[in-house]
Amino acid sequence: MYGTKGYQICYDKSLTELVSYQISFSTGETTIMQIAGRDDLGIIHGLLYIIREFSGVDPFWVLGRYFTG
Repeated sequence: MYGTKGYQICYDKSLTELVSYQISFSTGETTIMQIAGRDDLGIIHGLLYIIREFSGVDPFWVLGRYFTG
């Protein structure tokens, strides 16, 4: 498990279902959102969907600004 400040990226090898990767957003001990995907591309797709649907921002613009500084 990796993460900082309440954001966690988990990989659970014991899962037998299609969900293998999960990102959990929490405040303290309360989980407020989970994104689950079959693979790392599924997680990225989920994050892009959330950015587009809930913020109204083009996700590729957001990612471009993040990676180019």
